[in-house]
Amino acid sequence: MGKVKRVNMLETANEFLEKNQRRIRLNGRALKKSQIKSAFECLTKDEKEEKKFLKQSKTNKYNAGINNKYIDKIVDSVQIREDLIERLKSMRSKNINHYIYCQYIKFLNKEKGMSVEKLPRYYSELERRLEIIKRIHNGSNASDISDMAYDLLLDESNIRRDLRIINDGEMSVMGQRVKVEYHQQYDKNGEECILSTAHPLFLVQNLEQIIALLNGLKYSYEIYGYKEYARETAVSIWMQLSDYATNRILNELPKEELKIDIDWYKMIADEAEERKIKLEEEDYIIDSFKTEEFISNLGKNKKYSYLKNLKNPRKLK
Repeated sequence: MGKVKRVNMLETANEFLEKNQRRIRLNGRALKKSQIKSAFECLTKDEKEEKKFLKQSKTNKYNAGINNKYIDKIVDSVQIREDLIERLKSMRSKNINHYIYCQYIKFLNKEKGMSVEKLPRYYSELERRLEIIKRIHNGSNASDISDMAYDLLLDESNIRRDLRIINDGEMSVMGQRVKVEYHQQYDKNGEECILSTAHPLFLVQNLEQIIALLNGLKYSYEIYGYKEYARETAVSIWMQLSDYATNRILNELPKEELKIDIDWYKMIADEAEERKIKLEEEDYIIDSFKTEEFISNLGKNKKYSYLKNLKNPRKLK
């Protein structure tokens, strides 16, 4: 059988739907037919605008097949991939639909003889922001941000919002505020770019490995040029440990055998506790600010107009 170069996207999506009812599993659970159907009935940003402008009626939810006129078209491998990416970019929740689309691509390549390339990988919100931090090491200009948005299945506005959140310290990981200060400069072509040298790391260590890290940082702390870097890193590590781990290190493990300098560990434990209290206070202030902003905007949105007479409890005496 020769390779199929072009197919009708709607017809193949319906065929995929019928063949894979209750057969596609994600995290051990079978996906429902309605979930697969919904994935293909999702509209891109431009399609939503067109539908709104033309005041089209809603799709018939009782239709057994996929009801989406925008995918009723003859497409090749490249066009199918680009179409699916645009649909993912318009979605708030992408995980399930990304998985469905990946299975659909496998179906097309196996059953229809096509050669559709894999989609860009799915990133959770945290993974995405950590990836953005890594990508701005060498500087990111407008075209880089556009490429980043494509790879991360987002609009450019979402990338700029993530950059603001990262720079303002509104990102939290493992109970720690992540604030990556980047600066803007001009690259060799004269374009404005964003530059940062922060390196997010993720390590899964046993208790002995943690002690090895902290003991090493203790020696670095005694070197003038590394003093503050070592202390800061040690406190960050300590803040991520469980109560079980910190109690074992401070109160149970043999100090001499493991070369545990109790004064060093108590210092980073005390500073970690102070920082946790400070972060809780900052979280309260940020949440309170967002509450004030939300209440001030009530009544502007008809959906929440019934709440416009609420008072901010922080302003009540």
